[in-house]
Amino acid sequence: MKVRAGILLVAAALVSCSAADAVGCRARFRTAPSWTSSSQGGAGLLLFSAPRAATLRVECAVIPRVLNDQEFAAHIGEEEPDEAPPLRKFGSFRGRRWIGPDINKTEWWVTRGRYVIHLTLMLKNQPIQEPLAQEVEEMIHSLVVEEP
Repeated sequence: MKVRAGILLVAAALVSCSAADAVGCRARFRTAPSWTSSSQGGAGLLLFSAPRAATLRVECAVIPRVLNDQEFAAHIGEEEPDEAPPLRKFGSFRGRRWIGPDINKTEWWVTRGRYVIHLTLMLKNQPIQEPLAQEVEEMIHSLVVEEP
């Protein structure tokens, strides 16, 4: 999947909106003031939280058709998607949160309609703490996707 980099930052008092461009869609969501944005060639939007030494990578894509829960589980690479539990709600999106073997990284895969958003939260040399993961989930709840 080919991804274009791009950002849109709209400041408003203590909250800003950040966006990630991809082939055919743009994801925007509110970020806490401690997060700043940057783009990375071909990787969508990259957000940094200096106080926490955290990086959040956001990629947005449009898929050919709407997927049911099992098809989405297969699409994101879950083993045995036929046995996967129902997707979790994240505001108007549904998806999964993955905490893999690397304790320094947590991923979210969320979808609505034909949109698939992949978020990867990483910390250097320390495990991801639940308050930081909850902060990202709050941002996901404000997620808005648009086709340019």
